[in-house]
This record gives sequence, structure tokens and C-alpha cells, in this order.
Amino acid sequence: MTVAPSLLEQRLALRAEIQAQRLDVAERLLRSGATGRFPRSMTMRLLVNQPELTGRLVSLVAGARVAGSVSALLVVVQMLRAARSES
Repeated sequence: MTVAPSLLEQRLALRAEIQAQRLDVAERLLRSGATGRFPRSMTMRLLVNQPELTGRLVSLVAGARVAGSVSALLVVVQMLRAARSES
């Protein structure tokens, strides 16, 4: 007959597993050369760095009026990011 682990043992095992996963992710980020800059996801990088594409996608979903506003906002974000990185 086996005895199930206590809640404390389960908690400690889960905590160790999470810590190991965090270390693994940190190592992968270091190897990948990620800079920790916004945005992290590839999809968001694509959308932020290519406002024309974002405008087209938004216009397909929400209409041309909203797309113009979103594209303008993304251009402003890009300009602010460029100015911030220069200083």
C-alpha cells in the first residue's frame, strides 16, 4: 500500500518544479539574445513594427475609420520609442 504525499510535500515538489521551469526560461532567454524590450511576443512585434499591416488587419475587422486611428497611434508609439532609445 502506498501513502499519498502530504499537502506540504506536494507544495514543495510543485515549488521546485516551478523554480526549475523559471531557470529554464531564463537560460533560454539569455541564449536567444532577447533584450527584454517591449513587446516580447513575435505577433506584437510584427504589429507594432509594421503599422500599415496593423491598419489593414484592423480595417478588415473593425472598419477603415478605426484602422486610421490605430495606425496613427502605432506611428506615434514608434516615434516615442525611437526618441527614447536615442536619449
